[in-house]
Amino acid sequence: MKKKLYSAILASIMVIGSICGVAIPVYAKEETKIIDGNDSYDTATYLDVNGSYSDVLSDSNDVDFYKLIPDSNGKLSINFGHVYGESSHGWKVIIYKYQDGEYIELSDTVIKLEDSEKVELPFVGVQYGCEYYIKVQNYNWDAVNKVYTIKTTFIRSEQYEREENDSYNKATEMKLNSSYTGTLNNNNDIDIYRINATGNGKIELTFEHVYTDDSHGWDIIIYRYTNGEYQELSNDRVTLKDNEKYRLPYIGAVSDGIYYVKIKNYNWRAVGKEYVIRNNFQQSDYYEKEENNSYTTATDLKIGEKYNGTLNSNSDKDFWKITATKKGYIKLSFGHDYIDDYHGWNVYVYQYVNGEYKELSSQTISLKDNKLIQLKGISAQSGGIYYVTITNYNWNAVGVNYTLKAAYSIGKPYNLRGTISKRKIILKWDRGNAVNGYEVYCKVGNGKYKKIANTLTNSYTYKKLSKKKTCYFKVRSYVINNGVKEYSGFTAVVKARA
Repeated sequence: MKKKLYSAILASIMVIGSICGVAIPVYAKEETKIIDGNDSYDTATYLDVNGSYSDVLSDSNDVDFYKLIPDSNGKLSINFGHVYGESSHGWKVIIYKYQDGEYIELSDTVIKLEDSEKVELPFVGVQYGCEYYIKVQNYNWDAVNKVYTIKTTFIRSEQYEREENDSYNKATEMKLNSSYTGTLNNNNDIDIYRINATGNGKIELTFEHVYTDDSHGWDIIIYRYTNGEYQELSNDRVTLKDNEKYRLPYIGAVSDGIYYVKIKNYNWRAVGKEYVIRNNFQQSDYYEKEENNSYTTATDLKIGEKYNGTLNSNSDKDFWKITATKKGYIKLSFGHDYIDDYHGWNVYVYQYVNGEYKELSSQTISLKDNKLIQLKGISAQSGGIYYVTITNYNWNAVGVNYTLKAAYSIGKPYNLRGTISKRKIILKWDRGNAVNGYEVYCKVGNGKYKKIANTLTNSYTYKKLSKKKTCYFKVRSYVINNGVKEYSGFTAVVKARA
């Protein structure tokens, strides 16, 4: 049965070249009538990527096929128009990509007569020279002989996902410091993006979407590919009613590291919703290097440098390795942004000795604690190996940046005090950490301080107190590294008279 003519005939057709071995006709951009007989892939009618086309389904078994071959990568938008009718019947519109001898379904949309007269189908992130098909068929029967219009709009760009990108080996390449627009074309669709880090550093990821008061949305999972395996780094759920610019946990990247971002549906109402995935790369050697979740994969923490890290999931663990280059006391500082929340981090310090990991200290830090916390330090021996392990305390610290710094500090003696007996004073003090000994200094009256003793203990007796002049005492500690003494600061001063 022939179809009636509902729109203008083709104004002009020409062939602009051959891509993928197929000649590409270009139609005039005015509305056109598609002739009958386009009921299979082989007989599909060519459509221009920017145009408007009207037709009807002549009976309940009729099927219309349309074929497009884009001349560059980009975004193909498809709008389906019809006259409103009070019926739940209508059309089913299916979009395919032809690849490797197969027709791969990208989306399947039911459009009812009672739906909006202009329905935007999920856009297609297309690839240069590939074949795409639109199949229109009946959904029940009331749409028979009802006019529909397909309008296509094409934006040439490299910044869109390229379907079909639903597996690691078909992932859309995502350049550093760039953004890509995508959409999930159906409830089973998965979009995967591949990022190659050009150096050590931090890859920040932001997921952007239009706000809707709806708890449906997307699950976003980040992986690192290493040693033939895809290791999950983080797993976030972003709903349509979440912040329109949602910051994902950043990646502590290693040079030449390969990372994947997988986006899939959480429930279904995000189907066809556009999103933007944006990355920003900061090259630096002072970020954790994921995946550092064990002693063997720990990130090296150089003494004297400040490093950044984040826990990417509730089960994530960050391991940091410290190798002491000399004997001394290592101070540990933990920094974070203040948030009025009692959740936070558990911080453990271990010493690796005789093939075992010996716990030296543990501490819980909440988000509402001081922004800079001094952890219990390490009394280190030259060549000693130590680890700092950071885990979640509850969950609200996931994705929150923290800083960790290790620095040498000569263990300063403290709490200097004296007991006087006639012309004698017994000086005592509390020991500094990881020191070799102490030096005691004294000055009489307005004189200069002179060293009066070198001792390995934390006490000293001075027997020459004056009745006429006040004596002043102070103490400092030292460590010896490679035959050279390194000193701490002095204690507070104690003064005495006979």
